[in-house]
Amino acid sequence: MTKTDFQSSQKLTFLTTLDNTNSQSISVSNGIFSIFSAFPEYDRGNRMYNMGRYESAISYYENAVKIKPDWAIGWLKLAHSFYKLQKYEQAIEAYKRSLSIKSNDDEAWNCYGVVLSNLKQYEEAIICFNKGIKVNQNNYELWYNKGIILADFKQYQAAIHCYKKALKIQPMMGEIWYAQGQALLNVKKYAEALAAYDCAVKLQPDNYHIWLNRGLALVETFRYAEAVASYDHAIELQPDNYLAWFNRGIAQSKLHKYHDSVSSFNKVIKLNPDDYEAWFYKGLALKNHWKEGGIACFDKAINLNANLPEGWISRGHTLLDLFKYDEALESFNQAITINPNYPESWLGRGKAFMALSKYNEALIAYGNAITTQPDFLEAWNCRGEALEKLQQYEAALAAYDKVIEMSVKQGVSVAKVGLQRGAALEKLQKYSQAIAAYDLVIAKQSHNFDAWLQRGLCLAKMGNDREAAMSYNRAIKIWPNNYQAWSELATIMEKLEQYEEAIAAYDQIVSLRPGNHQIWFKRGLILEKLGYIQEAVSSYNIALEIKPDYQEALNRKDRLRMQG
Repeated sequence: MTKTDFQSSQKLTFLTTLDNTNSQSISVSNGIFSIFSAFPEYDRGNRMYNMGRYESAISYYENAVKIKPDWAIGWLKLAHSFYKLQKYEQAIEAYKRSLSIKSNDDEAWNCYGVVLSNLKQYEEAIICFNKGIKVNQNNYELWYNKGIILADFKQYQAAIHCYKKALKIQPMMGEIWYAQGQALLNVKKYAEALAAYDCAVKLQPDNYHIWLNRGLALVETFRYAEAVASYDHAIELQPDNYLAWFNRGIAQSKLHKYHDSVSSFNKVIKLNPDDYEAWFYKGLALKNHWKEGGIACFDKAINLNANLPEGWISRGHTLLDLFKYDEALESFNQAITINPNYPESWLGRGKAFMALSKYNEALIAYGNAITTQPDFLEAWNCRGEALEKLQQYEAALAAYDKVIEMSVKQGVSVAKVGLQRGAALEKLQKYSQAIAAYDLVIAKQSHNFDAWLQRGLCLAKMGNDREAAMSYNRAIKIWPNNYQAWSELATIMEKLEQYEEAIAAYDQIVSLRPGNHQIWFKRGLILEKLGYIQEAVSSYNIALEIKPDYQEALNRKDRLRMQG
């Protein structure tokens, strides 16, 4: 979940209008002699206006329109001066007088609409912009300002239409491209939003908001590395803005760069120590290499927001990974107490009962998850597993078939649906179809680690070891520090008698989990096959340092000594 920033640089604006009114021709059709008396006052007003002395300018403009009350430009400049001083009510009256004299002035209608918008009179502002557009359809400011109000009222499609009109007239305004991107992002047209942000950032490379929201569009299109780069640009412009750091952490987690992600969330926490979401997401990243640290972060998040079911659920899953099943169950129960209609809470409760071999209780929990969310595919899959444990095989098959049936309806292009469909097909030993499901996920999300890993496992079950190895390598490329992917690759390389590659895989595994005596033992066996006897003995010695009574390692050492 990324955090959005729609408090952007989108503001209704005169853009060029205020600076251009001096160049408008002065009509002398009425009161030809009064213009000569009024003009010096008007001219002095312009000089004060250009110096930013708006109070003084108002006095001169008021003198000018007293001398010549039918002078539209005099009233217009008076209105601009009131606007500059945020005297909006007086500005409105002056705009009305100007437009009553010259109703075909599209810039006046634009300025009038902007002031009305500042007073939250949005419907009246839209009317002004529409009248201005009727006068001059080629005034991009009118289309842009109308679009901003429509977007504020969540009429995004209508806003997009207005922005397109504005950009057709004036394609070199970065703020309009940015506004277009924001509206497209809201209607989930992420690729089009990204294209708009790209145009905006070329025109305004120092605009923090563009880089930030461009990152959001990149995340939604699964281009996580580019999203991180976009957030980095935002951070260069605003080093202490926590939104960019927060979203950077999310994108880094998507890339499985969990150490980097933790660093980003640490920065967020430094900027805002009470942001429970930052603690929560730090925990999600941290648990991948330090589960106890992840639990500490979840605890902090829960202390800051006691009604956070996600915190309790993630805490529970991490405790399951630590084999603390009773504590995990208590966490899931806490989540259910907070929100009994949260299906993930019941799913976690079911998994805890499964770990405790309480299969009937697990079945009830999965049933509650499905009752809460009937199309919850993972709950159906887990229900099938519980039924298998209870030896209710026909019912288990029916649960897996239900997953397949629903996944077809939901569309396997959705990653989670495709993965659950593949898992169900695997349980039915329909491996070719499971691989096809994973392939569809990969076609949509080529960097989906789980799809590549599960594809490899399926291929290995089918005896297609070489292609399985290729899938494991693709998974590792996505998540280089994943223990399971390296373990599966080591096993398949050994099976293929590619021992050098197997050793390389085991070297990675022991760097990830140096305290696993069984891995050091397996590494020693491969080294023996390669004829590296001394290195094999060293590997067995490390296994024995970890577990001194490890009989298999002792036997191998004794055998090698006898052969030596």
